[in-house]
Amino acid sequence: RMSFPCEQQLVRSSCPFAGVMEECALLKLQQGLEELAGKWHAVADIAKLLELPPETFEQHDGAECAHWALQHDCVKWLRDLCDVKVQPAASREYVDTFSSIHPLAEERFTAWSQEWNLRYTNVGNRIDYVICDAATFEAAVVATPSSLLPGAVREGDGADAVKGTDRRAALNAVTCSGRWHGALADGEGLGLQRDDMALNSTQFPDEPLTGMLYTPPSYSDHIPVCCRFVRAVLAKPLADGAGGARVASAAETRTCQPWLSQQ
Repeated sequence: RMSFPCEQQLVRSSCPFAGVMEECALLKLQQGLEELAGKWHAVADIAKLLELPPETFEQHDGAECAHWALQHDCVKWLRDLCDVKVQPAASREYVDTFSSIHPLAEERFTAWSQEWNLRYTNVGNRIDYVICDAATFEAAVVATPSSLLPGAVREGDGADAVKGTDRRAALNAVTCSGRWHGALADGEGLGLQRDDMALNSTQFPDEPLTGMLYTPPSYSDHIPVCCRFVRAVLAKPLADGAGGARVASAAETRTCQPWLSQQ
Protein backbone atom coordinates (compact mmCIF):
# COMPACT_ATOMS: atom_id res chain seq x y z
CA ARG A 1 0.00 0.00 0.00
CA MET A 2 1.07 3.57 -0.45
CA SER A 3 2.70 5.23 2.53
CA PHE A 4 0.64 8.04 4.04
CA PRO A 5 1.96 10.96 6.12
CA CYS A 6 1.52 9.95 9.72
CA GLU A 7 -0.84 12.87 10.41
CA GLN A 8 -3.24 11.32 7.88
CA GLN A 9 -3.25 7.89 9.52
CA LEU A 10 -5.75 6.73 12.09
CA VAL A 11 -5.14 4.35 14.97
CA ARG A 12 -7.35 2.67 17.50
CA SER A 13 -6.46 3.93 20.96
CA SER A 14 -6.78 0.40 22.29
CA CYS A 15 -3.61 -0.59 20.40
CA PRO A 16 -0.64 -1.41 22.67
CA PHE A 17 1.66 1.48 21.73
CA ALA A 18 5.15 -0.01 21.90
CA GLY A 19 7.54 2.42 23.50
CA VAL A 20 4.88 4.99 24.36
CA MET A 21 4.29 3.54 27.82
CA GLU A 22 7.94 4.10 28.59
CA GLU A 23 7.80 7.75 27.54
CA CYS A 24 4.60 8.85 29.29
CA ALA A 25 3.29 8.68 32.81
CA LEU A 26 0.90 5.75 33.20
CA LEU A 27 -1.74 7.89 34.89
CA LYS A 28 -1.73 10.41 32.08
CA LEU A 29 -2.10 7.64 29.54
CA GLN A 30 -5.02 6.12 31.39
CA GLN A 31 -6.88 9.40 31.75
CA GLY A 32 -6.23 10.51 28.19
CA LEU A 33 -6.70 7.26 26.30
CA GLU A 34 -9.76 6.12 28.23
CA GLU A 35 -11.64 9.03 26.64
CA LEU A 36 -10.63 7.80 23.17
CA ALA A 37 -10.85 4.04 23.71
CA GLY A 38 -12.53 1.89 21.09
CA LYS A 39 -12.73 4.56 18.37
CA TRP A 40 -10.59 5.64 15.46
CA HIS A 41 -8.64 8.87 15.98
CA ALA A 42 -6.12 10.82 13.95
CA VAL A 43 -2.51 10.17 14.85
CA ALA A 44 -1.97 13.93 15.11
CA ASP A 45 -4.66 14.17 17.83
CA ILE A 46 -3.26 11.29 19.87
CA ALA A 47 0.28 12.64 19.51
CA LYS A 48 -0.88 16.01 20.79
CA LEU A 49 -2.64 14.41 23.75
CA LEU A 50 0.47 12.42 24.70
CA GLU A 51 2.85 15.27 23.85
CA LEU A 52 4.76 13.05 21.46
CA PRO A 53 5.86 13.74 17.88
CA PRO A 54 3.49 12.18 15.30
CA GLU A 55 6.44 10.24 13.88
CA THR A 56 6.27 8.04 17.00
CA PHE A 57 3.32 6.24 15.41
CA GLU A 58 4.36 6.36 11.75
CA GLN A 59 5.26 2.71 11.36
CA HIS A 60 2.85 1.33 13.95
CA ASP A 61 1.14 -1.90 12.90
CA GLY A 62 -2.20 -0.60 14.17
CA ALA A 63 -2.16 2.51 11.98
CA GLU A 64 -4.32 2.84 8.88
CA CYS A 65 -5.21 5.45 6.29
CA ALA A 66 -8.21 7.59 7.16
CA HIS A 67 -10.39 6.00 4.48
CA TRP A 68 -10.07 2.60 6.19
CA ALA A 69 -12.14 3.91 9.07
CA LEU A 70 -14.39 6.28 7.13
CA GLN A 71 -15.14 4.12 4.05
CA HIS A 72 -14.12 0.72 5.34
CA ASP A 73 -16.23 -1.41 2.97
CA CYS A 74 -15.00 0.42 -0.12
CA VAL A 75 -11.34 0.21 0.88
CA LYS A 76 -11.64 -3.46 1.75
CA TRP A 77 -13.31 -4.19 -1.59
CA LEU A 78 -10.51 -2.47 -3.50
CA ARG A 79 -7.78 -4.20 -1.50
CA ASP A 80 -9.43 -7.58 -1.90
CA LEU A 81 -9.63 -6.92 -5.64
CA CYS A 82 -6.07 -5.96 -6.44
CA ASP A 83 -3.83 -5.34 -3.42
CA VAL A 84 -0.76 -7.56 -3.67
CA LYS A 85 -0.58 -7.73 0.14
CA VAL A 86 -4.07 -9.25 0.21
CA GLN A 87 -4.07 -11.20 -3.05
CA PRO A 88 -0.81 -12.98 -4.04
CA ALA A 89 0.44 -11.77 -7.43
CA ALA A 90 -0.09 -15.17 -9.03
CA SER A 91 -3.78 -15.32 -8.07
CA ARG A 92 -4.85 -11.72 -8.69
CA GLU A 93 -7.52 -11.14 -11.33
CA TYR A 94 -6.98 -7.37 -11.38
CA VAL A 95 -3.93 -5.19 -10.92
CA ASP A 96 -3.43 -1.67 -9.58
CA THR A 97 -0.93 -0.65 -12.24
CA PHE A 98 0.78 2.14 -10.29
CA SER A 99 1.55 0.32 -7.04
CA SER A 100 2.51 -2.86 -8.89
CA ILE A 101 5.11 -1.07 -11.00
CA HIS A 102 6.23 1.43 -8.35
CA PRO A 103 5.86 -0.49 -5.06
CA LEU A 104 8.45 1.63 -3.24
CA ALA A 105 6.96 5.01 -4.21
CA GLU A 106 6.30 7.18 -1.16
CA GLU A 107 3.47 9.69 -0.72
CA ARG A 108 2.28 9.61 -4.33
CA PHE A 109 -1.22 10.99 -3.87
CA THR A 110 -3.80 12.07 -6.43
CA ALA A 111 -6.11 14.38 -4.45
CA TRP A 112 -5.64 17.10 -1.84
CA SER A 113 -7.91 19.47 0.05
CA GLN A 114 -7.87 22.81 -1.76
CA GLU A 115 -9.70 24.44 1.15
CA TRP A 116 -6.67 23.83 3.38
CA ASN A 117 -4.02 24.16 0.66
CA LEU A 118 -2.77 20.68 1.55
CA ARG A 119 -1.28 20.11 -1.87
CA TYR A 120 1.66 22.33 -0.99
CA THR A 121 2.74 20.14 1.92
CA ASN A 122 1.67 16.98 0.03
CA VAL A 123 -0.85 15.76 2.59
CA GLY A 124 -3.34 13.92 0.42
CA ASN A 125 -4.89 10.62 -0.62
CA ARG A 126 -4.46 8.28 -3.55
CA ILE A 127 -8.00 7.70 -4.75
CA ASP A 128 -7.51 7.63 -8.55
CA TYR A 129 -6.37 4.41 -10.20
CA VAL A 130 -5.76 2.59 -13.46
CA ILE A 131 -6.84 -0.99 -12.81
CA CYS A 132 -6.66 -3.69 -15.46
CA ASP A 133 -7.03 -7.44 -15.58
CA ALA A 134 -3.93 -9.44 -14.74
CA ALA A 135 -3.53 -10.97 -18.19
CA THR A 136 -3.55 -7.56 -19.89
CA PHE A 137 -1.15 -6.22 -17.28
CA GLU A 138 1.39 -8.94 -17.98
CA ALA A 139 1.03 -8.75 -21.75
CA ALA A 140 0.51 -5.10 -22.50
CA VAL A 141 1.40 -2.70 -19.66
CA VAL A 142 4.86 -1.14 -19.88
CA ALA A 143 6.70 -1.14 -16.55
CA THR A 144 8.38 2.23 -16.94
CA PRO A 145 11.18 2.85 -14.41
CA SER A 146 10.43 4.80 -11.23
CA SER A 147 13.18 7.22 -12.24
CA LEU A 148 10.69 8.65 -14.76
CA LEU A 149 8.19 9.62 -12.06
CA PRO A 150 7.76 13.41 -11.98
CA GLY A 151 9.79 15.19 -9.34
CA ALA A 152 12.82 12.93 -9.53
CA VAL A 153 16.13 14.77 -9.78
CA ARG A 154 18.98 13.12 -11.64
CA GLU A 155 22.62 13.52 -10.73
CA GLY A 156 24.17 16.39 -12.62
CA ASP A 157 20.97 18.45 -12.84
CA GLY A 158 22.46 21.11 -10.58
CA ALA A 159 20.84 19.84 -7.37
CA ASP A 160 21.07 16.87 -5.05
CA ALA A 161 19.81 13.71 -6.69
CA VAL A 162 16.34 12.57 -5.60
CA LYS A 163 15.00 9.13 -6.51
CA GLY A 164 11.57 8.95 -8.09
CA THR A 165 10.36 6.77 -5.21
CA ASP A 166 11.46 9.31 -2.57
CA ARG A 167 8.83 11.43 -0.79
CA ARG A 168 10.87 14.50 -1.74
CA ALA A 169 10.27 13.70 -5.40
CA ALA A 170 6.54 13.50 -4.73
CA LEU A 171 6.62 16.94 -3.09
CA ASN A 172 8.62 18.33 -6.03
CA ALA A 173 6.05 16.97 -8.46
CA VAL A 174 2.95 18.18 -6.67
CA THR A 175 4.28 21.73 -6.22
CA CYS A 176 6.29 22.00 -9.46
CA SER A 177 9.38 22.21 -7.22
CA GLY A 178 7.82 25.04 -5.24
CA ARG A 179 6.66 27.13 -8.20
CA TRP A 180 2.96 26.32 -7.86
CA HIS A 181 1.49 28.06 -4.84
CA GLY A 182 -1.75 27.81 -2.89
CA ALA A 183 -4.78 30.04 -2.94
CA LEU A 184 -4.87 33.14 -0.79
CA ALA A 185 -7.02 33.35 2.34
CA ASP A 186 -9.99 34.65 0.31
CA GLY A 187 -9.75 31.75 -2.12
CA GLU A 188 -8.19 33.75 -4.96
CA GLY A 189 -4.79 33.24 -6.49
CA LEU A 190 -4.99 29.99 -8.47
CA GLY A 191 -6.26 31.86 -11.52
CA LEU A 192 -2.95 33.71 -11.79
CA GLN A 193 -1.27 30.38 -12.57
CA ARG A 194 -3.96 28.94 -14.81
CA ASP A 195 -2.76 30.43 -18.11
CA ASP A 196 0.97 30.52 -17.36
CA MET A 197 1.90 27.78 -19.81
CA ALA A 198 5.62 28.44 -19.40
CA LEU A 199 5.02 27.10 -15.90
CA ASN A 200 2.20 24.66 -16.53
CA SER A 201 3.86 22.88 -19.46
CA THR A 202 5.87 21.00 -16.84
CA GLN A 203 2.83 18.74 -16.45
CA PHE A 204 3.73 16.99 -19.71
CA PRO A 205 6.27 14.17 -19.21
CA ASP A 206 9.31 13.82 -21.46
CA GLU A 207 8.08 10.39 -22.52
CA PRO A 208 5.00 8.21 -21.91
CA LEU A 209 4.98 6.50 -18.54
CA THR A 210 2.94 4.39 -16.19
CA GLY A 211 2.49 6.76 -13.29
CA MET A 212 0.87 10.13 -12.60
CA LEU A 213 0.48 13.44 -14.46
CA TYR A 214 0.80 16.44 -12.19
CA THR A 215 -1.64 18.93 -13.64
CA PRO A 216 -1.68 22.50 -12.22
CA PRO A 217 -3.68 23.15 -9.04
CA SER A 218 -5.99 25.55 -10.88
CA TYR A 219 -7.26 22.63 -12.99
CA SER A 220 -8.58 20.44 -10.18
CA ASP A 221 -7.93 19.13 -6.68
CA HIS A 222 -7.23 15.76 -8.39
CA ILE A 223 -4.52 14.77 -10.82
CA PRO A 224 -4.85 12.06 -13.50
CA VAL A 225 -3.11 8.73 -13.37
CA CYS A 226 -1.74 7.22 -16.56
CA CYS A 227 -0.68 3.87 -17.92
CA ARG A 228 1.60 3.10 -20.86
CA PHE A 229 0.59 0.17 -23.05
CA VAL A 230 2.56 -1.58 -25.77
CA ARG A 231 1.58 -0.50 -29.28
CA ALA A 232 0.64 -4.06 -30.16
CA VAL A 233 -2.60 -3.52 -28.24
CA LEU A 234 -3.83 -1.34 -31.12
CA ALA A 235 -3.15 -4.12 -33.58
CA LYS A 236 -5.69 -6.38 -31.86
CA PRO A 237 -8.88 -4.33 -31.53
CA LEU A 238 -11.69 -5.81 -29.52
CA ALA A 239 -14.68 -7.03 -31.47
CA ASP A 240 -17.79 -4.88 -31.17
CA GLY A 241 -21.32 -6.16 -30.75
CA ALA A 242 -21.81 -6.51 -34.53
CA GLY A 243 -18.88 -8.88 -34.86
CA GLY A 244 -16.61 -6.33 -36.54
CA ALA A 245 -13.65 -4.49 -35.12
CA ARG A 246 -13.53 -0.86 -34.10
CA VAL A 247 -10.89 1.44 -32.64
CA ALA A 248 -11.68 5.03 -31.72
CA SER A 249 -10.25 7.58 -34.13
CA ALA A 250 -7.56 10.03 -33.12
CA ALA A 251 -10.13 12.84 -33.17
CA GLU A 252 -12.41 10.92 -30.83
CA THR A 253 -9.68 10.14 -28.35
CA ARG A 254 -8.56 13.79 -28.28
CA THR A 255 -11.92 14.77 -26.81
CA CYS A 256 -10.80 12.88 -23.69
CA GLN A 257 -7.52 14.84 -23.58
CA PRO A 258 -8.43 18.56 -23.65
CA TRP A 259 -5.02 19.57 -22.31
CA LEU A 260 -3.37 18.50 -25.58
CA SER A 261 -4.76 21.62 -27.28
CA GLN A 262 -2.50 23.73 -25.04
CA GLN A 263 0.75 22.25 -26.34
